[in-house]
Amino acid sequence: MTALSSWKRANRAACVAACAVAAWAGACNEHGIVGITSERVARDAGASHDAAPGTDADGASLPIALDDCLPVNHAGLDTATAQHLVDGSGDASAMRFLYPYDGTVFPRGIPGPTLMWDAPAAGVVYVHLHSSTFDYQGCLNPTGPNLLDLPSGVWDLAAASTKGAADPFTLDLKVYANETIYGPITEQLVIATGSLPGSVYFMEMVLPASEMAVMRVRAGAPAETFLSFVCTGCHAASANGTRFLAYSSGSGGSFTSSGSSSPKTLLGSTPGAEFAGISPDGSVYVAGAHPTGGGGPRTYGGGVTNAGLYDMATGMLVADSGVPAGAGMPAFSPDGTQLAFTDFGASAGHTLARMSFSSATRVASDSRPLYSTETEFVGWPTFLPDGNAVVFAQGAAADFSGQDVGLVPVITGPPTDLFIVDTAGTSTMLFQAAGFHSSADAETGQTYLPGGAADLHENYYPSVSPAATGGYAWALFDSMRTYGNLGVRRGIWITALTLHADGTYADDPSHPPFYLPGQNVNSVNFRGVAAFDPP
Repeated sequence: MTALSSWKRANRAACVAACAVAAWAGACNEHGIVGITSERVARDAGASHDAAPGTDADGASLPIALDDCLPVNHAGLDTATAQHLVDGSGDASAMRFLYPYDGTVFPRGIPGPTLMWDAPAAGVVYVHLHSSTFDYQGCLNPTGPNLLDLPSGVWDLAAASTKGAADPFTLDLKVYANETIYGPITEQLVIATGSLPGSVYFMEMVLPASEMAVMRVRAGAPAETFLSFVCTGCHAASANGTRFLAYSSGSGGSFTSSGSSSPKTLLGSTPGAEFAGISPDGSVYVAGAHPTGGGGPRTYGGGVTNAGLYDMATGMLVADSGVPAGAGMPAFSPDGTQLAFTDFGASAGHTLARMSFSSATRVASDSRPLYSTETEFVGWPTFLPDGNAVVFAQGAAADFSGQDVGLVPVITGPPTDLFIVDTAGTSTMLFQAAGFHSSADAETGQTYLPGGAADLHENYYPSVSPAATGGYAWALFDSMRTYGNLGVRRGIWITALTLHADGTYADDPSHPPFYLPGQNVNSVNFRGVAAFDPP
């Protein structure tokens, strides 16, 4: 019997207790967690059935301690060498975390981040992830050059123990190369107490063939093809996840989805389907304005130039809806009572406007400016789940797509960043999402992004998940930036927005973002939108 098998047999009760804490029965396997040494977990494995999982009989949280260094470890180090790595330290001057970012807030229910860093080439990596209720140390072989995926189950157990921002996790990392220890380097991470709702849908272009499809990522799963016809994209989704619009096969199309089944075509030719705004229940949509002269999002099939309200089931224009002809990039609030859009009328794309909307009468009314800028362009407004504020993009160009950055051999897209404005008109840039720890850093250009200045101001297609969880709203955007040590690429990122109870947003509510797990890192991924999963 191996030492590992003997250990697991002797500590079966502790393993079962820890898995119960995590509500994740797969955590304890030979390819996952090797050691669980918490005496308290072992002591309480036989606690009264009246004690809730993850707490003792008195209701106190059970700390989880997992040791993948001593006495055995995945890296195969002997005890003396492992002890030396655990206790020792060395020069960290050439080291820094490339991903995840310090201060990132992650939701529960997704895979843990791939750790990436600058350092001498590592033979063995030491990782210590800990909070007041969780402690994991591992002596591990790197997954790739200066790259490490945590063993199966470790992140899930950490997430199960989380207390959110009140108890952030500290991540320490050292490398062992040529019998020399480098580090540690340290950063803090937060795992929210809520999960990312539903699924994320985004456009994927596989280069160099330039094949485009709409992909779907469900929590904890790799991306799957959702819509794939001839050059499918420019999509929108209803908040309830039952209706979709997209440019497809030479014209606009509408689709219906239920449960886990594949989407079905609702209407093969749907006017104004590209970049439309769908009501939360999927009954109507606003086809956005596509002004001539190069401004605004591009228009393809359907031939719609002026905005209007359309019936989703029939594709027919709703008469006298009150939607202005110049309403571009429209979006409904999650409760369906508000409509936000870029005003391509008198302002020519320099103003965001907001209207009230009645689903009963199918009429929009009371148009009023929400945000204006004299020289730059604003687009892709999306409401927070409570309807008290709108996230949007502000940039130097009237093409709000990023001008094909990452899709064709261009160096940079138009300078664009993300902002938030509340319904009272108070606004701020989302500095932390963009790569700055503060507004002061933005003024000096001091960024935490690994690519430095080259990674800045290329943030496009913002949207917001229809539900807040764990005290956060979740804003999606795509960015052309360095992803760890895997190079510069255009991909989907998500930033947690701390909800302000008073509904005002004079201060930046964003946090450093995370790269959406499940997307193909070798493709170009953009235009992420989130929706609930239908029953």
